Amino acid sequence: MATVSRIFLAKVHGEYITSVGENKILKGYNATFRLPDASAPLGMIKGKLLTPFLKKLDPNAIAPYSWYLDEIRPEQGAFDPDELPVLFQTIEQLGVYCKRHKLQVPVEEYGNLEIARQHVMLAKEDPMAFKKIFEKYQTTMAVDRELEDLNQGFEGIGTAGAEVEVDPLTGKTTAKPKAAAAPKIKKAPKQAGNEDEDEEEDSILS
Repeated sequence: MATVSRIFLAKVHGEYITSVGENKILKGYNATFRLPDASAPLGMIKGKLLTPFLKKLDPNAIAPYSWYLDEIRPEQGAFDPDELPVLFQTIEQLGVYCKRHKLQVPVEEYGNLEIARQHVMLAKEDPMAFKKIFEKYQTTMAVDRELEDLNQGFEGIGTAGAEVEVDPLTGKTTAKPKAAAAPKIKKAPKQAGNEDEDEEEDSILS
């Protein structure tokens, strides 16, 4: 009897290049794919699955622009922390991994997932080096928490930028902002007898 392989669900998001009339613009996407293993999820998704998915989603889609892994987990059964590479684990999964390997990394306190992953790997490979780095990083986390507290419930003040065009071959933006025109100074009409003053004003403005 053939052994049924374990299936993993990978959730990703990103942007893709598409045509709108004669323009090339970026649009966002979210997707979930089923994978036969968790060793290289982004490679499989980018290389085999993403473009056909985008073409089905949007007939005018040209190519993927960016792709980020949000989560990967078994489709069925319990999560095994040693089954997924640390580089692809979520904060919750990293917490399970740290408990399994008795690592003193408070991943739930991290505001940056990538740094949390790096610290977990370092704690496993070189505990002493991790201890020194974590002591410095605690200061960074304290500043981040202070900024978050200061801006809690505060939406900020600003405006959104205009839509930009994208080169489909390079993925680079092609629109260039127009330089602001210099303000025009309206001169008062000349009056008889003020020719010298007008000449002086012209020299200042030129």
